[in-house]
Amino acid sequence: MLKPISPSEIKPQPIPDEVIEVFNALITHHYDLVEGKAHIPHHIAEAALRAKFSYLRNPWFKIAPFYEAQGWNVTVDGVGYHFLAKQ
Repeated sequence: MLKPISPSEIKPQPIPDEVIEVFNALITHHYDLVEGKAHIPHHIAEAALRAKFSYLRNPWFKIAPFYEAQGWNVTVDGVGYHFLAKQ
């Protein structure tokens, strides 16, 4: 008999490379060379991901740690994603 899955059996799913590809393209497009930052509104990020995927997973939007590890200060608020190059 099949049993429901327990929380301890759930393993994190990696973020697909295509999600990083979408965010890289958005950062490049929205990057301000003078100010050293990019602002990506939530609706723009969601639309870009929807154009690439037939479904979205909430964890895909939690990309800040990946970019912080690469030298960005990232904040996410009700407006969108804010990427600031670390000095």
